[in-house]
Amino acid sequence: MKENNIILKAIIIASLIGVVFIAGLILGNKGTISGVEDAGFIEIYFEDIESLPHEVMVGETYPVSFTMVSHEPAAGNYAYSIESGISNLTGNLKLSPGEEKTISVNITTKETLWKFEKSRTQGWNNSISLTNETWFGGQVNLLELLLRGNASLELIDVAKHLPIASNVDHFGAILFTNLSIEELRKKPLRREYAYEDINEGVKYQKLFVVELSVNGNELLLDSTQTETWYKLPEEKFSVTVVSPEGKQYEIHFWHTVS
Repeated sequence: MKENNIILKAIIIASLIGVVFIAGLILGNKGTISGVEDAGFIEIYFEDIESLPHEVMVGETYPVSFTMVSHEPAAGNYAYSIESGISNLTGNLKLSPGEEKTISVNITTKETLWKFEKSRTQGWNNSISLTNETWFGGQVNLLELLLRGNASLELIDVAKHLPIASNVDHFGAILFTNLSIEELRKKPLRREYAYEDINEGVKYQKLFVVELSVNGNELLLDSTQTETWYKLPEEKFSVTVVSPEGKQYEIHFWHTVS
């Protein structure tokens, strides 16, 4: 019995020694047990976030500042790049552990960067008979008056409501000078009318093209209307920093140009 107690005590003592030995190994290798040492990092942030320009006006200048702080264990040279739809900039700087540096740049643009959104085109083909058998055939003087650009609003309104075509109202909108039917027989006349409007970040353009000609006893009108919409896209202003080891850090904000 006494011999068994001695063996049991020996086992307990050996177990305690083993636990202490393993604990010592773990404590001695704290932070490297996975084989990867603790690494630092670079902190980067914009100064005064509330004042960042989210809408950039053409011709105006806006300052933007960002700060880099080194939390690396050693000094290093860092490359940074600034990219936006307005301008790009690159540079290098050296940071020591705990050191911080602030870089300031200006955003200035000379043009609005409109982005195409959609477009729509419509076309019309109308004709008016110039023979004496038609209602308008006996009103050549009225037609010439309209084409010469000396028509009153009443005459234009009459031309818009002539009962000869479903879309003849486009004739009433044509006012040319120094033009006759005979001249149209020799050479068609083409005119363009453009309209543009900008409202709430959307640009609207309308182009109305009219071609007037005479073929035989018919006055022909070919017209197209093209409507195009553009919008102000959001541009990304980003700052990227690359460490000597190739690690990348980025911050950014979005803005429009108007």
